[in-house]
Amino acid sequence: EYRHFSPVIVDIFYDHYLAANWNNYSTVSLTSFAANCYRILEENKIHLPEKTSYMFDYMSKQNWLVNYAQIEGIKRTLTGMSKRTPFDSKMETAVESMIEHYADFKNEFELFFEELRNYVANETIKLNQS
Repeated sequence: EYRHFSPVIVDIFYDHYLAANWNNYSTVSLTSFAANCYRILEENKIHLPEKTSYMFDYMSKQNWLVNYAQIEGIKRTLTGMSKRTPFDSKMETAVESMIEHYADFKNEFELFFEELRNYVANETIKLNQS
């Protein structure tokens, strides 16, 4: 339905599930984590590509990382992205699919994230053995 925008939409959906369930994955609050990320990016803004630097200003002011925990935050993000693309992406309607299949997407995210955590743990062991 969303053609080549599907991977972008899934990524945003996964951002939601991570933010919404943050306490399952970290002992640091999402608010503190986001503030630290914004601080680090601000301190290194000179190294960011121009487009990324421009986007970062909106990201930090609107606190995207924390707002992704809410469906409304995802809807705002997808609508904004849809407006910026020159193609008819239909990204602004994707949140309806997310709501309709919320549990299915959540289950898929949890499987993916567990695989990701295992992969990172294994790679960390390999790096430490080198």
